[in-house]
Amino acid sequence: MSIFTYFKLKKLWKKTSDKKVVMFSEGNMYEYSNLPLLECLNNVAVNYITIDPNDKLLQNPPINVKPLLIKLNTGGLLFLATIDCGLFITTTPGLNVLALKKSPYVKHYSYYMHSTALDIGGFQQHSFDFFDSVVCVNENQKRMIKHLESKRGTKQKELPVLGLPYYDLFVRDYNNAPQKRVFENKTVLLAPSWGGRCFLNFIGYDIVGTLLENGYSVIFRPHPQSFKINEKCVTGTIKRYESHPDFRLDSSTSMIESFIASDFMISSYSGIMMDYYYLTGKPALVFYYERENSRYEGNYERDDFDIDSG
Repeated sequence: MSIFTYFKLKKLWKKTSDKKVVMFSEGNMYEYSNLPLLECLNNVAVNYITIDPNDKLLQNPPINVKPLLIKLNTGGLLFLATIDCGLFITTTPGLNVLALKKSPYVKHYSYYMHSTALDIGGFQQHSFDFFDSVVCVNENQKRMIKHLESKRGTKQKELPVLGLPYYDLFVRDYNNAPQKRVFENKTVLLAPSWGGRCFLNFIGYDIVGTLLENGYSVIFRPHPQSFKINEKCVTGTIKRYESHPDFRLDSSTSMIESFIASDFMISSYSGIMMDYYYLTGKPALVFYYERENSRYEGNYERDDFDIDSG
């Protein structure tokens, strides 16, 4: 059936696409990152391809956006690997390394950062090697990518530094949101990252239970990817405490309500920790662990750094 999916998508693409700009998205989790770019492209027809059937832009796209839902099966991946357009924009790293392969019919592949992270060390190795451009948040990200280009002998990319567009939306929504509490007592926003940085994998004790036993309420907001990569520990935590009166799961696309309702955050060294601190001014506690002692650690860009990434 996947090959029929491929021909169906190609036929639809030929019929409806103007082939100038494509934005590929993994779905609602990147809503805040995608919207500012779409607003900047309001005079350009954008073909928005998503793999999330619940993506809000499928039902209510801007007037210049043509949405298309695909599955990442054999047919969908083959379609992306042979797509034709001038500019292909995405927040999905690992082009030509992971599932997303380069099409010979795309003139320019561009990756744009969707995190306030100061460096790129936490990305999987070769996340950016095959892009034609990477839109950086800061000069340090640019410096590190250029370092990796030099070390690996890969093609030099365009590296514009444009800040973090979604942060403007964060500030606006945070300032306009009602200051609403969920619990009366001190509230912790527990926001583990995913993969090797999901601290639920390695801390060795039940942090949610410990917090609840000591009189704290817990808003649990795991990274969306952790439901796939760290499914056992995340779903196990939810099932264990979902009926507890001082426990709440936050799986919404926006972090704003939980930011407002909490008194401090516990997280990994990740973008959400920086979003929380910069936006609210509240404390954020970060789990530190020795990487070599973690059996969940993968191969990260920092492994090829010969210079300080800070």
